[in-house]
Amino acid sequence: MTIALDRSADLKHWECRECEYQLNAEVAPLACPLCSEGDSPFVEKHPVELDPLDKKIANRLQNGIPLVEEPWAVIGEEFGISAEEIMARIRRMKADVVRQISAIFDSRSLGYHSTLVAMRFAPEDIDSGAAVINRHP
Repeated sequence: MTIALDRSADLKHWECRECEYQLNAEVAPLACPLCSEGDSPFVEKHPVELDPLDKKIANRLQNGIPLVEEPWAVIGEEFGISAEEIMARIRRMKADVVRQISAIFDSRSLGYHSTLVAMRFAPEDIDSGAAVINRHP
């Protein structure tokens, strides 16, 4: 008789802080196999259960944040909860679901003629990476 053990319960979900590479393993690698970042770049990710209100708040954030002195109070009013509750929910979502909350600018409408982009390539892939970048108008 053979008994198969399910070891998937022992696996943890890890994400590289530098490049967001993800893997399931018992322990985190000491270096990222994708970006070569060393010095223990991995953090353990925990699934976050979003309730219906969290999902509504996430959708609201994607549509913009009010440019007022207390934006979380304005959003809280929309959902019938306090600014503190909005902030607490956003903090919880930022732990694993929301990567960042920031402005995204249309560089052309601001008069910029270029965009700063940083990438990391293995030495043998620099030419193919440059070809991809050079195709951008």
